[in-house]
Amino acid sequence: MSRKRKCQSNALTDNWSNLFKNQRHHGLCYSTHAEMKSVSFKYVEVFYNHKRLHSTLDYRSPIRRL
Repeated sequence: MSRKRKCQSNALTDNWSNLFKNQRHHGLCYSTHAEMKSVSFKYVEVFYNHKRLHSTLDYRSPIRRL
């Protein structure tokens, strides 16, 4: 839950969560919990932070924005 006057904080988190589920996990089944964690980690650390272009960052990856 967000605090008063902070309605955007939930929207940003919800947007990222929805994107993550739809791009990485939609329709997939994993054999183990460890496999799911490994795939999730690789998505965030390899693709999302380093390769995926973000329109709000002038079409740069978060790592290049720093």
